[in-house]
Amino acid sequence: MGDFGSAEEIGYNEDLITEILLNLPAKSLVRFKVVSKQWMSIISGTNFCLAHTRCLHAKGSVKPSALFIVRRYGQLSGMLLPLTRDCIRLPCFDFVDAPNVNILQSCNGLLLCASKTGYQPAWTNARYFICNPTTRKFKMLSIPRRLLQEFIFLSINLAFDPLKSPHHKIIYLRRKREGLLPWEFVGFIDIYSSETNSWSLSICKFSFGHGVEFSKGVFFNGAIYWFCETHRSSYFDIENECMKSIPMPRFETFRHWYFGESGGYLNFTIAYSSSYAFQVFEMAADRSSWYLKYRLNLTDLTFYKSVLSHSFGSIKYFCGIQSGEEGDSIVLVFEDGSTLSCNLKDRTIKKGLHCAALIPDGHYFHLQLWGSQYFETLACIL
Repeated sequence: MGDFGSAEEIGYNEDLITEILLNLPAKSLVRFKVVSKQWMSIISGTNFCLAHTRCLHAKGSVKPSALFIVRRYGQLSGMLLPLTRDCIRLPCFDFVDAPNVNILQSCNGLLLCASKTGYQPAWTNARYFICNPTTRKFKMLSIPRRLLQEFIFLSINLAFDPLKSPHHKIIYLRRKREGLLPWEFVGFIDIYSSETNSWSLSICKFSFGHGVEFSKGVFFNGAIYWFCETHRSSYFDIENECMKSIPMPRFETFRHWYFGESGGYLNFTIAYSSSYAFQVFEMAADRSSWYLKYRLNLTDLTFYKSVLSHSFGSIKYFCGIQSGEEGDSIVLVFEDGSTLSCNLKDRTIKKGLHCAALIPDGHYFHLQLWGSQYFETLACIL
């Protein structure tokens, strides 16, 4: 009788229940909403969702469950590379009334997506939305019509850091239809803030030349970064609302490259000729330079003949460096969707999980990839 009374007392202690729930994985909490109305109310609360995300970050428990690999050409949603066995499929968007969904960016639990009808190459006909597949919540974005009609679209990016704010921002880049010179253009940046639910237009004007890959940006440490094949590129400082210049690492002619964030650093990885030789560059904390962190040739590894040349076929993609408890690694993706993980610390290779979807290379010689880490969180869309 005493035990029953204690259990009943705990059941009515909302503070204690909340403390217990804060330490559970996001997917479990979504299922636990059906336990009772009290649990539904707690888990659905905005303050709880934010506290849950920050609690897991503080414990170091927020780790990517998958990578969205995004190509430069063709459809934007390249593939899902699962990092855990709990996340082996592409998200289902049946909770959004939007056909032909393309995942443009994954940012700390939220996805920036585009729904596009028809086959026009321009993105002026696309509908954009933010969503959280874990909680199945979404919000359509209303982009001012003038931006779609009078200017040429460059890119759209999501900036969301739940450790700093529960709100997100949309960074929209456009340019004039005519450039200053044949090799120089004028661009503008507009920002949508979920905190004010409004757009700030033309908050930043900048000039740029050919070579900056605005088609896909990487959100990292309060800024949006873009890759450039020349010696300098650009990044947008979100807090100070200004475009700044950043050096790019010097490298030889390459076949494939990958640009993304991992382990708290911005990385640029390139593969040469046969895609078996790699170099991994890491940006310095002060953004002043890059340094070569790893150099690797898979043909020098002990397991090369027995593993790589056995039954996997040729390499289709490679992913940039991923940080784990066993050290940094490069993930290789083969034609059949199978993967191998090469540890850059001890030079060992092990088989990984199968990719959820692949998109053919077509006839492009160079393959440029961006990677967005996918986190399963309760992050709210405010």
